[in-house]
Amino acid sequence: MLFEYQEQGTIIHRLDPRTKTIWLAVVLVISILLRDPVLLVTLFCISLMPLLLIRIPRHTLIVLGILYLMVAAGAILSQALFYRPSNGSLLTFVWLVPPDVPVMGALTGGILISVEGALYGFIQVFRILAVINTSAMLVLSTPLNRLIVGLREMGMPGTMAFMLTTAVRFVPVLMEEYQTILSALRARNIVSLWHPVRMAEQSLSPLIINVIRRCNQLALAAESRAFDLDKPRTAVTTLAFNRADTGCFLLMGVIVLFFAIGSARSAGFLA
Repeated sequence: MLFEYQEQGTIIHRLDPRTKTIWLAVVLVISILLRDPVLLVTLFCISLMPLLLIRIPRHTLIVLGILYLMVAAGAILSQALFYRPSNGSLLTFVWLVPPDVPVMGALTGGILISVEGALYGFIQVFRILAVINTSAMLVLSTPLNRLIVGLREMGMPGTMAFMLTTAVRFVPVLMEEYQTILSALRARNIVSLWHPVRMAEQSLSPLIINVIRRCNQLALAAESRAFDLDKPRTAVTTLAFNRADTGCFLLMGVIVLFFAIGSARSAGFLA
């Protein structure tokens, strides 16, 4: 299934899940704080390296590429339509709907596409993709049980860790079920792109029913095991940092220092 853990035996797979979770938090914070476009592109490239090291299958790479294109198209288009500079003036723009157009122009005051907004959205794409790269690396290289134990040992409540990891785990399951539903509809010659509302109704209804059924089964299984019991719980899986984790923490420190110096220079605090 797509975006599901696959054992590859790489150095990224052997890292402690706490190390990879901390790396995700570091990338998230850095992506929020950075403003320089060159630094954002650099962060994207750095976040892409661990993802490439885990040797993910070709079909997963294709899906990731499609996801990249969708994120890029959405960010660029939305910013091109809605971006406005602080001074309120745009240098280069094209009217999509001029203000003098009847009805639509009068209601909206005109809809324009700005080049500055498109460029701003293009820069924001790297901010989003850096987080996507790190999240995909964590999910594809970490077994679910180790991820739950790692989050609990980092101080996250057990119920919250279970909810988070279960949500991540069931994304590929739901994608596979949806593909199965579409295949069954095609076999009955029911699916038609000319009727999108009917297609959505016939494909999403059984998916929602399956989701509700899975949620009920999951809740019964957790309740039968006294999952919400307020007592210390033990785990079969044990975690321990190794030399590779130590090296990763040192590398994280270097990366944080690099971006801190780069941000200070771009802001004019350092010559």
